[in-house]
Amino acid sequence: MFYIVKQKLKFIDYISKLEHELKQVLYTRDREIVELKIKNTELEVTLQKEREEKKREIELLAVAEERLTNTFKALSLDALQANNNNFLNLAKEIIDSKLKDTKNDLEKRQATLNEVVTPIKEKLEKFDHEIRMLEKERVGAYEGLKEQIGALMNQTF
Repeated sequence: MFYIVKQKLKFIDYISKLEHELKQVLYTRDREIVELKIKNTELEVTLQKEREEKKREIELLAVAEERLTNTFKALSLDALQANNNNFLNLAKEIIDSKLKDTKNDLEKRQATLNEVVTPIKEKLEKFDHEIRMLEKERVGAYEGLKEQIGALMNQTF
């Protein structure tokens, strides 16, 4: 009888250690998920700031285009009327080129950010999957332990 009680105590101690280890693993995974979510949020904020900055640049370029157009109109009165269209077309091409360059730069930055965010997203999904699997294993382990404890209790009574 003393041997069985001693074995039960060892088994309970083993279960307690196993539970403690599982809690540590879950805690570590939770911390990693939180850190990745924080990093993801920081990257999203950075992306939003860069988008707003590019939007302001585009607005400034549009204002600059308008200013150039108005300046050329004022200077071209009679003698420059024929050249006015050429100047405006040139200015528009330059601005369109700058807008295109700015847009390409924004797209490159967005692609770079997506390259950074995508692995983080994949890691978060992987961690979520691993945590779910650990939780399933934990539930299964507890069920098995309950059955074993029940069987041991039935054997002792």
